[in-house]
Amino acid sequence: MSDFWGDTLNQIRSELPEQQFTTWIKPLQAEISNGS
Repeated sequence: MSDFWGDTLNQIRSELPEQQFTTWIKPLQAEISNGS
């Protein structure tokens, strides 16, 4: 899961200005859900 999240963050980082990424995306954390 952490590899997927890290890859996702890297992709988003490449598409956003650094300030927007740092403000809005970097604080987020991935969470595994059991589907309910």
